[in-house]
Amino acid sequence: MTMKGTNFTVQILTLFVVGVNAGLQFDTARQLPGPLTNFVSHEGKFFIGGTDRLYVLNDNLGIIQTANTCNLSAFDCNNVNKILLIHKEWLITCGTGNNGICELRNTSDLTLIWVNDLKVSTDIQRPAQGMITKNGYLTIAITFGEGIRQYFMFVGVTYKYAISTRELPSFALVQTLDSSRYLQLIIEKHTAEDYLIYYKASFQNNWMTYFVTNQKQYVGSKEYISKLVRICQNDTDYGSYTDIVLHCEHEGLTYNLIQNAILLDASSMQSGKIFAGIFTRGNDPENPQGDSVICVTNLQFLDNAIMDAKKAYAVSCESVENARRYLRSYKGDICLSEEIYRELDFNCNVELPLFRYVIGKNVFAMQSNIKFMNKDGIITTMYGTIYDGRPVVMLGTSTGKLIQMNLLKNLSLEIYAKEVVDDFLPIRAIYTKDENALYLMNSRRIISYFNTNCSECQTCAETMAVRNPLCGWCIFSERATRHSECSNATDYWLSSHQECVLISVEPPGIHFTTLSKHSNLTVTITVQNFPAKQDNGIYTCRFLRGLHLINITAAQQLTMNTVFCEIPPVSVHTEAAIELLLKTNLGTTAVLSSAPFLYYECGYFKRCAECVSTNGANCHWCSKTATCQMSNSCSVESVSEITACPQVLDQRGSYFIPNGIETAVEIKIANLVLDPTLIYKCIVPEALHEVRADVIANNSITCSLNILMSGSGKKHYRIVISYGSQNGMLAEINDVFNNSVTVYSCQELSSDCSHCRALNKTRYTCDWCGNSKCIYSKLSCLSICPAPIITKVIPKDGPVQGGTKLTLSGTNLGRNVSEVEGVTVAGRQCSLSSFLEDYDVPHSDDFETQVPSRLVCTTGKASDETTGTIDVTVNGKTSISEPTFTYKKVKVTHIFPTFGPQAGGTKITLNGDNLGIGNRQIEVVLGSKSCKQALVYPNISLKDDFRGNFTVECVVQSSLKIYNVTGLFLQMEDMLVLSNSTIAYSYVTDPVVKAVSPLTGFASGGTKVTVSGKYLDNAHYSFMQTMYKEEFQMEICEIKSSEKTLCKVPEAPRAIKHLILEQLETCLGCVELTAVIGFDGVRRYFTITYFPDPLIHRLPGDGNVVTLDSNSYRLKINGEYLNLVATTSDVSVTVGVEPCAVINLTLVSILCIAPATKPLPGIPGVENPEVNITIGNIHRTVGYVQYKEEVKTVQTVQKVDIVFSVVGALAFIALAVFGIFLIYRKYRKMQNSIRYLERTKTENETTDIAMEIRYTTAAAVTGKHESTLTYDDISENDMVTDNELPRENVYEKLDGYLESRTYLRLNVENEPCGVEHLGGSGSSKECNLQDKDYIHPTSDSSS
Repeated sequence: MTMKGTNFTVQILTLFVVGVNAGLQFDTARQLPGPLTNFVSHEGKFFIGGTDRLYVLNDNLGIIQTANTCNLSAFDCNNVNKILLIHKEWLITCGTGNNGICELRNTSDLTLIWVNDLKVSTDIQRPAQGMITKNGYLTIAITFGEGIRQYFMFVGVTYKYAISTRELPSFALVQTLDSSRYLQLIIEKHTAEDYLIYYKASFQNNWMTYFVTNQKQYVGSKEYISKLVRICQNDTDYGSYTDIVLHCEHEGLTYNLIQNAILLDASSMQSGKIFAGIFTRGNDPENPQGDSVICVTNLQFLDNAIMDAKKAYAVSCESVENARRYLRSYKGDICLSEEIYRELDFNCNVELPLFRYVIGKNVFAMQSNIKFMNKDGIITTMYGTIYDGRPVVMLGTSTGKLIQMNLLKNLSLEIYAKEVVDDFLPIRAIYTKDENALYLMNSRRIISYFNTNCSECQTCAETMAVRNPLCGWCIFSERATRHSECSNATDYWLSSHQECVLISVEPPGIHFTTLSKHSNLTVTITVQNFPAKQDNGIYTCRFLRGLHLINITAAQQLTMNTVFCEIPPVSVHTEAAIELLLKTNLGTTAVLSSAPFLYYECGYFKRCAECVSTNGANCHWCSKTATCQMSNSCSVESVSEITACPQVLDQRGSYFIPNGIETAVEIKIANLVLDPTLIYKCIVPEALHEVRADVIANNSITCSLNILMSGSGKKHYRIVISYGSQNGMLAEINDVFNNSVTVYSCQELSSDCSHCRALNKTRYTCDWCGNSKCIYSKLSCLSICPAPIITKVIPKDGPVQGGTKLTLSGTNLGRNVSEVEGVTVAGRQCSLSSFLEDYDVPHSDDFETQVPSRLVCTTGKASDETTGTIDVTVNGKTSISEPTFTYKKVKVTHIFPTFGPQAGGTKITLNGDNLGIGNRQIEVVLGSKSCKQALVYPNISLKDDFRGNFTVECVVQSSLKIYNVTGLFLQMEDMLVLSNSTIAYSYVTDPVVKAVSPLTGFASGGTKVTVSGKYLDNAHYSFMQTMYKEEFQMEICEIKSSEKTLCKVPEAPRAIKHLILEQLETCLGCVELTAVIGFDGVRRYFTITYFPDPLIHRLPGDGNVVTLDSNSYRLKINGEYLNLVATTSDVSVTVGVEPCAVINLTLVSILCIAPATKPLPGIPGVENPEVNITIGNIHRTVGYVQYKEEVKTVQTVQKVDIVFSVVGALAFIALAVFGIFLIYRKYRKMQNSIRYLERTKTENETTDIAMEIRYTTAAAVTGKHESTLTYDDISENDMVTDNELPRENVYEKLDGYLESRTYLRLNVENEPCGVEHLGGSGSSKECNLQDKDYIHPTSDSSS
């Protein structure tokens, strides 16, 4: 049963424009590590519930106290606050950390007082609601989820507790004589997960506790609904538990998922308590999406509906089926008769255990006329307050928007402000300290605003249009103000819900020559909303011509609402304005209101209508002279009413003339003036065409028009009719219908004989006269239309089973579809379509019949593959066409992949023969389930020839169980063309996402994200996606194993990038965006924080060229924000075409080891190799590297002209000398290197420290240290010290890095990878620099 409430309509202010703001003025803000979730005000302090911490702020947002809510023994607490309540000196908190256990703390210092078994789910998606009841107890409602233990009972499963009432400060269950105050759900299913109740909001009134929920319609149902639950606060065991179904309807759609609700006090409007709720549509309470609507109603109506549900339950004699209930029924088929039912027996102070737990079937439907679009985000919080005695509703959205609305007396809502706070940071809480201060909390910071001083409104009309309840118009100071800033006298201040002062004048105008003949003429002014006159106040009238002053005259008050003043003279026709002024006793002059006033001259008006209808002018139209004159100046036929003026009658769509051929057009005119001294003209301005007209009757004239048009079948030209004396000016005759003439071309309107003969003969004089053209012809031609011609057939092939819908293009297909006598395709009958729209019939009045522009038919069945022509017969004539059609057989040989997750979403590919024939409208059925989104690939036009093999792709649906599917069925255009029982597919366990890390990214995206879990490789496609304002950004992920998937952060949407730049100086890491990780049909939602892109500086030196010598190959690139997000694995540096191995990354620098020998440049034509930096999707070329030439170590040997014995001796001596030289040279290089490093180390560290000091705040925001990052995959066994190095090898110790003469490599694969030395006799296996990690720097204990 559906109950329609009254006065539930929610109206939107028609003048509201998205982006109108309420004049909020920023005061201050406090940024805190987030996400922040809950906000409570208590005794002038703000208590904030965040993640792993609690905060106490003063009203200036200064931090008074903080407390850690994370159990220090937990490695990763992640305690997101769910409940934050205050009672007396106690603070109650519950969150996702510490196994969900609730805590009692002292409000004075946040010290922990007490914990016990009271807990909430550790799953952030499973909500909990709590309140301090009127009798001082804690009532809490908990949605089942992780961390909550379920219990198996004889009749089903349950958990403790769905709802419970606790004593404070002990958290102990409230005890009665025979029971405890708690409620357990009884689910006759396998797990408590089979029936979840999502508690979305709570409130209390008149010793009643209310919850709003999302839950399934009944146990076993798949559809979610919303319910309102009511429980008496003095109830012993919640026997008064009653619920009803809530619907919010908008434009015929039902919004079934309530997201939040509040109770408003509308006693100032004599409306009592008002319920307001936000609803969305869908079937996933954990991920609400789409548009939102708001519904309001009187709480009394809801209470009445609850009592109706109690009565319906009590008087129903049907046996209750407990299997579909979540609370057991105890009445069976026992019922009360209507006669003995008494409502007072079901009040809170009466216990009837037999009729407890009323699960209502009634639907309470509310209507909404306001909708918040999905692009504005979902509503994340609601708040109600009173401004200037009026109830106000405020909403916060997931995209950071604040929406403010007035609640009107008829219980409708109107939006008066909508503005962005922190773009795309969801607003979590709203609080008004008073009418002057507004506080907002989003996931990152708390912001305080001063409420408007109303100066954003410049006029009274603007003030009333905005409807801000804090603002009004201060009449005597002529400005928008708060009520307190205007005079104490109520009459001096008009609320924005009233009307401005309005005046009307009599007479509204005067002939300017009259003033020269008569003096002391006055105008009477009548005032609406007239304020009380101040003592000694003086009224005057100011006459203005635009901004120019005409004069100011004294005004005298006749009555409470009327004054009169003298009219000053002018000498020309003037559209003026009168302003009523009041000079106050303070010496200021206020403009109360204004009204138009006309100084007129009748000759100014050139048309009859404006002559007799202009407000303020007393003129008549003289028909005989076509002039406007004073009322007593016309000698004969004076017109004083607009209905008596000449007027062109409505003949739109009646005037058609052939292109370039003179044609007479008859124009009908009401009140046509017949006088031989007058002339009439027809003017076509666009065609520069003007002709004199002939009067042919009392109400008609004719014009002979000849207009030449090109390039279209027809064109409309506006026609103007003028009249007047032969020697005078002509006056335009009024034409409110804007009549026009239509010029047409027969040849352009119709392309063949069928279309030509079908043209509307009441409009067009056209015929087909045997010359292959449609021409203008007054006489009917006797030629017969030629035989049809088929020029194209689409598609060109189809299955032998038939059912292919063919589109045949051609000419002369008949004046009507009924003239088509038959179509055959390859000798088989092709049935014509019964849908007129298939034939591309022109839907206009240009044609008399429904002439087809093409033919559509459906092929019949063929016994085997064959090819043949298409034959069409029209009016006994059969076409001879070149296009052919081919019947083919369809075959599927195999599919890939052959398994996928139970959630579905797996895209499978069908391979076989002739899968791309027909119109490629294909359906795939796998087992008994349809495979969605079936498409043929390659996706090419049916018009194009393709000689390769087509495949079919489709997306597997979800399954209720894990099992193997056999059987594949293929339909083409609803015709079964294939049944293959050998094809098999397996449903396997869904991927489970356990963690996504890191949850940060640069604006340009591309940094690495690791997804860990289990069964991840049961999916075949993974992605990471963000969306903002309908802009999608997505990156494809790589599934590495069952437990690991690698993704990249998607690039931030354009609006988010702009926001990051705006907040660069004030709030790093304040821009959050909802993202989703997908594994086939499995989705995991999370929040990602975007940071500004790193700034990468160019290399120093002339031309950005740095020189590397043989003492060190370390290359340092400076920048900003480098490791706000990125790690060394996200950074790639190349020198020319070879890698520069990154070994250290800080906030302000990248350090890498360049190749020992000069690489080839990657840029053609340059001398030195360039240095390229890649961080995620950011690519920069920062400069060039120059390698210092090696000193020649061997002199050029003399030419060989000595005998071989002498050459041998000299060679031996040279080798010995060369060996000694190398040893000496090695020693000198080591000394040079040490001196060089000692000098540059100090310089570099000093530079780094100076630069990093600038980013202390940024590091605090991100929680990342700016020192060198460690490698998580390197154990202590992988580290090497000086003492462990082989003594026969020589190493240099460089700033804590162990490095061989070229470099030291750390093997991270099974195959060994050795160390290479310049002086060594052996050579180790070479390592690929892109695949190996370098040893991380260790501290220098000796320094």
